[in-house]
Amino acid sequence: MGQTDEMRDSNHERLALLRDRPLSSLRCPNPECPSAVGEGNKGLSIRYWCGGGTTRYLHCHDCGEEFSERKGTPLFNLRIYEEKAFDILHHVADGCGAGQTGRLCHAQEETVIRLTRRLGEHFKRWHEQHVRAVDVHEVQLDEKRSFVEKNIEGG
Repeated sequence: MGQTDEMRDSNHERLALLRDRPLSSLRCPNPECPSAVGEGNKGLSIRYWCGGGTTRYLHCHDCGEEFSERKGTPLFNLRIYEEKAFDILHHVADGCGAGQTGRLCHAQEETVIRLTRRLGEHFKRWHEQHVRAVDVHEVQLDEKRSFVEKNIEGG
C-alpha cells in the first residue's frame, strides 16, 4: 500500500503548481485592505521564505500586512512539509485508516487525525460559503437501496 512512483510524481506536480503560483493570483487576507476587494494595485512581494524554503511569507504594499501564503488554507501553521501532508491526505482519501496512514507515511497517528480534521473543517466552511440553492432531482441508486432496506426492516 506504499506510494507508487506515479502517485509520488502526481504529488510533486501539485506541489510545484502551488509553489509556482504567481503572486498576482494571491490576495491579502486583511478584509479592510483595498487589494483584498480588488481595488488595490500595488500588489504583494515576497518578504522571505520559511519552512525550509517551501513557503513564501508575503508583504502587501497596499496595507502593510505580512502573512504566510498558507494563511486561510488547511496547511496554515502546519509544521510538516506539504509533500507529507499531500501523501497523508492521499492515503486517507483512498480509505486508509489513521493508524495505517501514519505507518505508510511515517507520521504519528495523531498528526493524520489532526490534518484530516483540519481539512474537513476547512472544506465544510468553504461548502457553506459557496454552495447555494442546489436543486436535487435524483439520488444515487445505492442511497435508494439503503432507504428501501431501512424501511423494509423497520416496517
